[in-house]
Amino acid sequence: MSKKISVGVALTLIIVSVLLTCVITISVMTVKQNYAMEDLPAKEQMYSLLSETDSIVRENYAGDVDSEKVKAASADGYLKGLTVGTNYFMDSEAYSEYKQRIQGIDPDTGETIKTVSSKTIGSVGYIRISAFYHSSVDEFSNAVKTFKSDNVTGIIIDVRGVQSFNLDDAAEIIDILVPVADEGTQSIATIVSKNGDTVKTFSSDSDTVNFKIAVITDENTAGAGELLAQDVKDFGKGVSVGEKTKGSGTYQQVFELSDDNAIVLTTGYVKPYTSESYDGKGVEPDYKVKTEPVKNDNDINKDAAFLQSYAYINM
Repeated sequence: MSKKISVGVALTLIIVSVLLTCVITISVMTVKQNYAMEDLPAKEQMYSLLSETDSIVRENYAGDVDSEKVKAASADGYLKGLTVGTNYFMDSEAYSEYKQRIQGIDPDTGETIKTVSSKTIGSVGYIRISAFYHSSVDEFSNAVKTFKSDNVTGIIIDVRGVQSFNLDDAAEIIDILVPVADEGTQSIATIVSKNGDTVKTFSSDSDTVNFKIAVITDENTAGAGELLAQDVKDFGKGVSVGEKTKGSGTYQQVFELSDDNAIVLTTGYVKPYTSESYDGKGVEPDYKVKTEPVKNDNDINKDAAFLQSYAYINM
């Protein structure tokens, strides 16, 4: 049974609704305005410096000013002035090449970049990863399937010198190795902001491998390779062998600009499964071995870090 309300009550409700909307809008605008005002002096100084420099250059420079190059260099210089993580500007051409490379495609040839090599040595599977790209996930998965068919007792994952990576794809590779994350951050990795807020999480499923795992690292192992080494340890799946890693535990995002250019900006810190961030600290190996990058997989049997990893697998 419907109830009627008076015109007066209806008008009152409408007025209250309008007032609430106005209050909320004004509050949001005030917050944004206050934030902008806080940065205003610094922005004014920065723009003043650029303007003064531009005036001097245009009046005294012996050559012609290429405004497009100066604009790109100004954006890149701004980002290079940031002190946390890796930050840089990409023009439209560089950005196009970046997108191809992250997918695992060579921008020069259009061919897939092989980033994972593998072979079975005795009772152990050996995997060498040179980069973590989108195509690396299938390559790694296929290598693990082969090792399962070969009934290996363990796998050695070599990430020495690896500095090219997409953390999202690295998380997929880690997910192949570890079970569901039900402790710590309850994720393979958590990206946290400078204020400690969660920016992004990388989850894992219940599928895992029943191998002992040894991850070989060196002082040039950065980012995704470090997360792989630490998560293998955090999940109790194995150990790391070699040298302490570089300590690059920041997370970068790509922001497209309106003119088809883009910037890569550090937006957070990487926190592994249960350990603290390795940023600025590196991942300490369980077995310290002085090592050098292996240029030829055929020479791996002579490598000290490999031999230590092989011994661990067969303990």
